[in-house]
Amino acid sequence: QVANPNQYELKPGMTLEDLILAAGKLTTLADVENVELRRAGEASQRINLVERLKLGLNGKVALKPGDEVFIPEQKDRVI
Repeated sequence: QVANPNQYELKPGMTLEDLILAAGKLTTLADVENVELRRAGEASQRINLVERLKLGLNGKVALKPGDEVFIPEQKDRVI
């Protein structure tokens, strides 16, 4: 649920927020409370961007080579 879903080159120090900006930002239907980060050799992580934002710099999610991010569409919500 980003404007331009694709594969993006990982740059040094890149965060999840940087990736979302590179992908053209979130759509209005993006479920920002259930972002999925898939990292090789680890269990899939659910990330709540709303809670991360409240943490400021401590809430930034650093990305690693090979990471995959899936931002689902909101379901069963009134916008």
